[in-house]
Amino acid sequence: MLTAAKAALLVVAAEGEKAAQAAQAAAAKVGAAEKAYGEARTFGAVFSFSYFSRKKQTEQALADARVALASARQAEAAKATAVAHAAANVAAANRVADASAATVAAAEKAVEPAQAAVVAATKERSMRIVEREKLAAPGVAAEKDHAAKLPALQASLQKAKESLPALEKALVAVRAQLAEAAKPVEAKRLLVDAAAKNLELTKSEKANAEKALVAAQKDIPQRDKNLEEIAKSHAELTPQVEPMKAKVKASQEQYFAMLPKREVAKKN
Repeated sequence: MLTAAKAALLVVAAEGEKAAQAAQAAAAKVGAAEKAYGEARTFGAVFSFSYFSRKKQTEQALADARVALASARQAEAAKATAVAHAAANVAAANRVADASAATVAAAEKAVEPAQAAVVAATKERSMRIVEREKLAAPGVAAEKDHAAKLPALQASLQKAKESLPALEKALVAVRAQLAEAAKPVEAKRLLVDAAAKNLELTKSEKANAEKALVAAQKDIPQRDKNLEEIAKSHAELTPQVEPMKAKVKASQEQYFAMLPKREVAKKN
């Protein structure tokens, strides 16, 4: 990256130098054109036969020279910008290179303990292999002893397998007997559960009845008081009934007397 940036900087710098030289040449041409333009307008040149043609030529030459100078200066400015950009790229590449070198140095420094740890681990592994071989020696003897006892163990296992069906059959029979014996117990348990439910229902009904009785007993004084008030009102209103009847009868008779006889007959 750094080498490519430096090469690009050299190329751009050379192009910038060429653009500067072209700008200088264009400036020189502008100077010459301005000089010719001034000479074509002197007092002596005015009376020359070629005054008008030379005037037009110098004007065009001066305009062309100025256009060329502006173009050369634009190219020079662009090349200068490119040179600055290339220089910035070189500086950035230098910074990246410096950072990479520092990273490599740090990595190499960090690897040193790891390399030492690898060496120590390799040494430790060799020691463990030796110890494992020493510890494995009794295991080899144990495997030989197991191989010697294995036939007898296999014979015992086969004998146990052969007796297993009979034991399973006996177990099935015992389970069937237990199931039969449990049936009366289950029936009694169901009866007990039903009795317990009835007892709980009876307790609930009793509690509800007791609550209703308490509520009724609380209402008895109020009811007695209401009956007393009703009897008192009846006693007070009873003497007023007969006079009221008499008044009603008298009013009715007065009303009938005011009616014509035919209307009275209809009413009767």
